[in-house]
Amino acid sequence: MITKDFDLDDVFLMSEIIDKMDLRLDVENALDMTNFEGKTEEQVGRELMMKVFPDLGAKVVRRLHKARREVKQFVANMTGMKESEVGKLRPKELKDFFKELVEREGFADFLADAGISIGKE
Repeated sequence: MITKDFDLDDVFLMSEIIDKMDLRLDVENALDMTNFEGKTEEQVGRELMMKVFPDLGAKVVRRLHKARREVKQFVANMTGMKESEVGKLRPKELKDFFKELVEREGFADFLADAGISIGKE
């Protein structure tokens, strides 16, 4: 579904979406419950994400309306679709888009380094 790399314009738009939706990750509890012994950074990172993403997913679903226009624009930018076409996507297709996005190079770094405030709300 995604037809291009995550670039600076996408960073700006995703930052706006994250800000409008007031998305934050609470990683302190996840860190407390994570065993770091004998694991690579990548393994620890994946484990942490598996612990915090369910909460983030619930927040996204509850607050998606706050960034409706920006989300449509972002998906259109990344897929080459028209915004009107994006508005016709089924929920599963939108979920699949974001799953694919998270796996793309550079996106996880954006979330960790710039896009989402990490810490307690």
